[in-house]
Amino acid sequence: GGPPREDMHLRVYRLALIIAGGAAMYGSIDVISAAWSGPPNPEDPILMGLLALVSFGVAMIARARRVSRSTLMDLAFVYQVLLCGIISLGEAITSRQPGETVWGVSWVCVAMVAFPAFLPYRRFAMTLAAVMCALSGPVMYFVAAPIQGASVSLSDVLNMYIPNFISLGIAIATILYVSQWAKRLEDARRLGSYRLLHKIGDGGMGEVWQAEHKSLARPAAIKLVKPDTTSAPERNRRAENRFFREAQATAGLQSAHTITVYDYGLTRDGRQYYVMELLDGITLQELVTRFGPLESARVIHVMQQICESLGEAHTVGLIHRDIKPANVFLCQKGRTYD
Repeated sequence: GGPPREDMHLRVYRLALIIAGGAAMYGSIDVISAAWSGPPNPEDPILMGLLALVSFGVAMIARARRVSRSTLMDLAFVYQVLLCGIISLGEAITSRQPGETVWGVSWVCVAMVAFPAFLPYRRFAMTLAAVMCALSGPVMYFVAAPIQGASVSLSDVLNMYIPNFISLGIAIATILYVSQWAKRLEDARRLGSYRLLHKIGDGGMGEVWQAEHKSLARPAAIKLVKPDTTSAPERNRRAENRFFREAQATAGLQSAHTITVYDYGLTRDGRQYYVMELLDGITLQELVTRFGPLESARVIHVMQQICESLGEAHTVGLIHRDIKPANVFLCQKGRTYD
């Protein structure tokens, strides 16, 4: 994994789910402890419930993967600011006293540093979110002060939130470091017009990654030659030649039941790769393992397609040499199944 989608959707899902669970647990403990010590502050359970609900909603959006990476990052920006605003409002209503100096490290401080470290995205957006989170404490206190009948000066309020501004400095330093690291990783995961997202499999010669075209947003699968530093140079050259011939030969096949190859190239460190269509489905082995033996008509339907694909390959002198259920992929293409 890494910032490009261990998968950004998965990162947002995990972080939001952890926060949702923590807020729900904190609110529940507050209500339960009140049964022993007296009535709770009504604002605490309400705000924690709101925080848990918002976090759970963000987690479900990320889990569904219905939004693009860019939209997800905009959502993460809004979520971070809203999260800090809710926490700051709760602290201003229930915890802070007029004229109090340094109150201590708030969960807002943790969020300011944790979000850019866990969800690195655009530097400007991360910095703006951190500044808004740092200011959420003073702003929410000025909102809550009239309700509590308090009257304090701006300098008093700024004194109360010194930890927020110290944490803002730490957050900005984190953002500068993480953004450089994320850029290097992003550059390393760019192959021509494609960006690697996450690894989806390993083979004898290479590894397969899910990728995305940077302009068309077209999903694709990219097969990369595995680096082998232990083999002799001559053996590596033979493996590279075989990989190139595989890509070249496959690109010439036109059967609807053979994978389509889009592109071929070399990485910056000299590794070969080729780009092919990304299929959505399961292998024949997985189908039989999960659902048992297939009925004869379905087997015949699948075998006819296998033979059509192999028949075309044989006419140009290609032999697969590893036909087995685990290497037969069943999917939906358009309105056609299996």
